[in-house]
Amino acid sequence: MRQLFILISLMLGFSALNAAEQRFPSHLTEATIYLRGAALTFTAEAKVVSGAQDIEIEGLSPNIDLSSLKVQSSSGVLISATEFSQGKMKNETLDKELQSLRSKLAEFNSEKKTIENRLEINANMLELLSDGIEGNIQKRQGAMSASEISASLELYRKNAESIYKQMDSDKEKLEPLNKTIKETEAKIAELESKALLNCGVLKLSVVASKAGNVSFTISYFTSQASWTPYYDINVASTEAPVSLSAKAEVRQNTGIDWKNVKITLSNGTPSRTNVAPELSAWYVGFRPETRFVTMSKNSAVMAASYDAMPVPMVEEEMVMMDDYVDLTNTDLNVVYAIALPYDIAGNGVKSVIDLKKYDLAAEYYYYSAPRISEEVYLMASISDWERNGLLPGQAVITYGGDYVGKTYFNTNTTENKLELTLGTDQRITVKREVLKDLKANATVGNSTTVYKGWQITVRGSHNRVFRMVLKDQYPLSTDKDIDVKVTSITPSASYNNTQNGIVTWEFNLAPGEVRTFSLSYSVKYPKDRTVVL
Repeated sequence: MRQLFILISLMLGFSALNAAEQRFPSHLTEATIYLRGAALTFTAEAKVVSGAQDIEIEGLSPNIDLSSLKVQSSSGVLISATEFSQGKMKNETLDKELQSLRSKLAEFNSEKKTIENRLEINANMLELLSDGIEGNIQKRQGAMSASEISASLELYRKNAESIYKQMDSDKEKLEPLNKTIKETEAKIAELESKALLNCGVLKLSVVASKAGNVSFTISYFTSQASWTPYYDINVASTEAPVSLSAKAEVRQNTGIDWKNVKITLSNGTPSRTNVAPELSAWYVGFRPETRFVTMSKNSAVMAASYDAMPVPMVEEEMVMMDDYVDLTNTDLNVVYAIALPYDIAGNGVKSVIDLKKYDLAAEYYYYSAPRISEEVYLMASISDWERNGLLPGQAVITYGGDYVGKTYFNTNTTENKLELTLGTDQRITVKREVLKDLKANATVGNSTTVYKGWQITVRGSHNRVFRMVLKDQYPLSTDKDIDVKVTSITPSASYNNTQNGIVTWEFNLAPGEVRTFSLSYSVKYPKDRTVVL
C-alpha cells in the first residue's frame, strides 16, 4: 500500500509533463424518469497517457444534483479528483445543418461570381464590337459603298443583339440569386447563435498505469425531467369491458437532447426525504362557538359527487407497443421498463410513450346527485384493478368510438372498486323540486323550527332496464343549539350516511318508467339566531 501511495504521488508530481488537458464527448445511454426528476447514466471514451493528467468530459446536463454524482472508470485508471462546471458544446444537429448551409452559400456565391464575370465580359465585348465597327467605317471613309456600310451595321446588330440577350438573362438570374444568398447568410447567422449549447463539463484528475482508451460511466440525478401518467379509455358498450390504454407524457428540460436512450419510468420520488416521520405530542383545545351553519356548494360537491368532476388534460394518440414494455410492481414503486430506445428533446417539449393496454371488467350504472347538478352520469365500477399497477392520472374517454370528454382516473382510493365517470346521458331526466305540502315553519317559545323537503323525479327513455344510483343530502349541525332531524325518506334509502348527511337510493329503472323520491328534514334553533340553509 505504501509503495502504491508513493507511486501515485510521483505521478501527480509530474502530471504537467505527461499530458495536456483534453475534452471528450459523453453519450446518454439510460434514463430512469420519476414523476419529478430523473436518474441519468452517461458513457464516455477518453484517450489517456501513462501517468497523471486532467481530462474533461462534456455533454452532461448543465444543472445536476452534485451529491448524486458518481463516476466509474475501467480498470487501470484511478480517479483522484472531480470538478463539475458549466460550459459550451456543439449542437450536432445544428452543426450539420450549418455545414450544409455554408456549402450551399459557397455554391451560390460561386454562381454569382460566374454571372458577374460573364456580364463584365459581355459588356467589354459590346464595347469592342462598337469600337471595331465605328473604327472600320471611319478608316474607310468615302471608300465604303452604301451596301458595305449596311452590311457592317447588320453584323453589329446581330452580334449586339445576341450579347444583350445573354446579359438580360444573366441579370434576371442575378436578382433572385442575391436574394437567396442574403436569406442563406441570415439563416447561418441565426444558427450560429444557437450552435453552441450550454452543457455540464466534468473535469477528472486521473492516474493511468498505461496509455490507451479508457471507458467512463457517469451517473447523477437531475430535477429537470418528469413524466405524467394518463389514459385513453374506450367503452364499446355497457356489455363490454373497459378498454384502457396507459400512456406516459414525458418532458425533460436539461438543455441536452436525448438520442437513442433506454427509458425506464418509475412513480418513485427520490427527491423526498428518506427519513420516516415520528409522532410528537398532540394537544386538543376549544375553538370559538359556531353561530350559524353554512352548507357551501363546493363542500357538497366534495361530499356528493367527487368522482363526477372532470379534470382537464392534453389529448394524444399513439401506437400501442405492449410487447416492448415490461411492468414491474416493486415493494416501493411501479416501474415501466421500455425496450425500445427513444429520442426526447431537451427543451421541455412533451413526448408521448405508449405503455400498456388493459381490458378491465366493469359493472355499469347511472348516477345523479341533483342537489349539485341534474345531469345523469354513466359510471363504470371496476374491481380487481390494483394488480395492474395503475397510477392516478387524467383520461380521455370515448364511448363506441365517439369522443365523450375528459375525467380523472383516481387510483388513490381505499375502496375495493374504482368508480370511473364515463360521461353524461341525456336520455335520463332528473328533476329536483321543493316538496309540496310541507309543514309551515313555526316559532314556539324561544325556538324556531324550519321544515325543508325535496322531491326528485327520475324518468328514463332507454329501451332496457338499467341500474341507477341517486343521491341527495340533508345538512348536519355543528352547534348544540341547532337540532337537525330527518323527518321522512321515501322510499327507504338504500344507504343513509349520517356522518355526511348523504342519502343514497339504488334501484332498477324500466323503459319509460317514472320514479319519485323524497327527503324532508327540520332544523330547530334559537329564534334570536340566524341559520343559513
